[in-house]
Amino acid sequence: TQPGGSLPDIQSTDHAVEMLETFSQNPNDSFFLAVGYHKPHIPLKLPAHYLNMYPIDAISLPPNRRYPPLLPTVPWDPWTDVRLREDVAALNLSFPYGPMPDDFA
Repeated sequence: TQPGGSLPDIQSTDHAVEMLETFSQNPNDSFFLAVGYHKPHIPLKLPAHYLNMYPIDAISLPPNRRYPPLLPTVPWDPWTDVRLREDVAALNLSFPYGPMPDDFA
């Protein structure tokens, strides 16, 4: 369980909604609100009810999980934190864009 019983992205969303409600009280003032969400990270934590909504065995892997040659590096997650695990490091995968095995995906 996360501190406060929540997850960072849920807390960010709740705070953004509070800010929108506050700013909307004065329709004559313009504002810009940017909300950033975190990429999945280790440990991969999620609200438990999603496991029931989307069982792991019902999710198929994408057909092409390779790094596209023209893709900028920013949106690609090379799973650096996962590659530090002893079991994954023992696979000796090429870094940073070597594909993860299906059972680690």
